[in-house]
Order: sequence, then C-alpha cells, then structure tokens
Amino acid sequence: MLLPCADRFIEPDTITLVDYFQQQDIQDCHFLKMDIEGAELEALKGSRELLAQHRIHYLLVEQPKGSDGQQLILDYGYTAWLVDEDTQQLRPLSHLKGDCFGNFLFVSPTHLDEFQDILSILRHTPVTEG
Repeated sequence: MLLPCADRFIEPDTITLVDYFQQQDIQDCHFLKMDIEGAELEALKGSRELLAQHRIHYLLVEQPKGSDGQQLILDYGYTAWLVDEDTQQLRPLSHLKGDCFGNFLFVSPTHLDEFQDILSILRHTPVTEG
C-alpha cells in the first residue's frame, strides 16, 4: 500500500498478525482493536490461523454489518455484538435489523461464558458518573 506524503509516496513497513505473534512469542491476545481504514478484510484473511485457534479472545473491528470481514470472523465461531454508541449498549448481531456501520465486538467461543458473566455483572451494577 502506498501512502501520500507531501509530493511523494511512501510504503510503510507491514507485518501479518501471525508473524507478529510469532516474533513476539504471543500465545494469546486478550483484546485486539482493528481500525485500519478499509484494510480490515486483508488483515483478517492473514489472521485466519489465529482466528481458527481462537488465540484472539476479543476483537473489536469497525465495519459494516454483513461485510466479508465480519462473515470471516463469524465462520470461526465468534459471536458478534454492535457497540451502540448512541445507547451505550451492546446489541447482538442477531437482533440488528437493516444495514448499519460501527464497531463490532467479536467474542471467541472459548471466552463466551466469561463474556456472558461480565455482561450479567454489568447489567446489575449501577453506573455512576464522575
């Protein structure tokens, strides 16, 4: 990918997540936020091994509902919620009607019970400001 820089283009150094995990000796990643301006699908394709092994427990990706990237993650057994910024709630993908764009939280099947426990605690904890 070439990026404009004043009157010339630069090519940034890149590395796949699989290679990065290997170089840094990362066995599992608890939380990963991916916002790479439309290149998410390519990054996800290069992360299939990590997704298949559920080495990324929670993944937050900005994308449209029904995107190819979203389907790729779902194909590995992850469960998805839209982070609804207007209501400050998580909305299950299965409950969304029509098209939408936003941050989707994907939870690995190996951490779904943990996540459900967290949601249960949050539902019963009053929110205070300040």
